[in-house]
This record gives sequence, structure tokens and C-alpha cells, in this order.
Amino acid sequence: MIMTIGQSLRDLRTYQKISQKKLAKGICTQAYISMIEKGVIVPSAHILYSLAIRLGVSINYFLDTPDSTVHEYQVEFINQARAAAKSNDYGVLRKLIHEQRSSPLFKTTKMKKFTEYHLGVCQYHLDSDLHGAMKTLKDTLSDNNEHYFQEDVETLIAMANILTEENLLDEAERYYHKALYLLESRPSCNDYSLRLKFYYNYQRFLKNQEKYDQVVEIASKGIKICVQNDTLYLRGEFYYYKGISFIRLNRVTEGIEALQKAILIFSLSGKEHFIEAAQSTIDNALFSQT
Repeated sequence: MIMTIGQSLRDLRTYQKISQKKLAKGICTQAYISMIEKGVIVPSAHILYSLAIRLGVSINYFLDTPDSTVHEYQVEFINQARAAAKSNDYGVLRKLIHEQRSSPLFKTTKMKKFTEYHLGVCQYHLDSDLHGAMKTLKDTLSDNNEHYFQEDVETLIAMANILTEENLLDEAERYYHKALYLLESRPSCNDYSLRLKFYYNYQRFLKNQEKYDQVVEIASKGIKICVQNDTLYLRGEFYYYKGISFIRLNRVTEGIEALQKAILIFSLSGKEHFIEAAQSTIDNALFSQT
């Protein structure tokens, strides 16, 4: 039982990207957490309960621990759901969630937030239910709980995107600003992909508002994060929007340079439709100068 509790605690803590020091704050010492995870000691009921609350699970999560494949199974489900959402396959996404929703493995607060968030997105795209989708998404937001920071930012971005599609632009911008506020309140957040996701969506919003100077600024921030983390994730898209915006600002040479970089990155990732769009923009810009 000692190792079972320790392994479960370590798996859940690392899955939520929480350090031992952060988890222990106000409950016990970091050394105490380390000893639990190593199976050296059995935590008291009071401490175990406090740790469960902080991690967003019932104390039964540790006392009735399923086998070690649970974590891998949850990760696989998350990956499948994210892949379906990324490809806009909302029918598959909803089916995935309904198949697993009643499983005891998905009763943690983290998993509930994840599934309800994606169900809200499905409500909008499959049922055209704006009010229902917004209510579902709002209900997943926490009360400034830092342990659900990532989920809250993703939910706010989704709400802003939906409102943008409905042309409710003032409301959409408020939600983007809420997401930005959360990101700026966690400057030490090591999940750079979350920041990139925000910048990508926000630059699209600004581009549609023809706020090209701001698009250049946001795209540049995204590119900087990509370079710092040596990733191509969304880097091509940032150069693409930066290039389009430069051209709209009559800074054609800079725009073409950015679009050429976008084409190079898109060619590495096989994004043919983006390559065609970027090349078409370059051709039109050159033609307009002749």
C-alpha cells in the first residue's frame, strides 16, 4: 500500500506539472512528499486528504488505486481527443468523450474539466448551440485556482474563438484579455505551447479586425518563444500572419521575407494549403508593385 500511494501521488503530481515544493506548501514539507513518493512513509489521513484536495481528486484516488496503466490510458485518451479537436472532427470527439465519461478513471477534477471543455466545443460546432456551449465552458472555469491554470486559459481561448465566429467581437476580446491576464500572472509557466496557442488565436482575431500593427507584435512574440524553445510548432503560422500584416502596412519587402520563411517551415511540416496561400500572397504583392 505504501508504494501504491506513493506511485499514485507522484504520477498525478507530475501529470499536473506540479513540483514537490509547490504541492507541499502549507501542508507539509517537500521532504515529506519525497518520502511518500519513495514509499518510505505512509502519510497521515489529514495530510493525504489535504494533498487530494490540492490535486483535485477524492482521497479514494489514493486508497483505491487502480493499476499502473491508468495514467497511460488517460494520456492516450487526451491525445486522441486533442487530435480529433485539432482536425475539427467533432463527431469523433463527442463519441470519444461519451464512451469514457462514466468511467471512474475520469472522475478527477482535471479530467472532468478536460471532458466538459471539449463537450462545450462540440455543442457549438455540432448543435449550433451558442448559449449552451458558452454555459458549459463557463462552468468548467475555476475560481482562480492555480492548479487548473492551463485548463482555464484553454477554455477562455475557446470561448473567445466561438464569440469571434459569432461576430460578437467586443465580448470575444474580453475573453482574450482574460486569458492574457492569466498567462501574464504566471510568467514562470513552463508550458510554452499554451502561450503559443494563445498568441496564434489572438493574432487571427486581430488580423480580422485589420489591426495589423498589433498582429506583427503578437506574431513576433510567438516567433520568439518558438526560437527560444527550438520548436516549429505554429512558427510557420506566425511568420505567415506577420508577412500578411507587413504587406497590409505597405512594408512589402519585410512581408515577403516573412512569408518566404513561412513557406520554408510549412514545407518541412507538409502544410501544402498554407504554402499555396503564402505564395499567392507573395505573387499578388509583387504584381501590385509592377
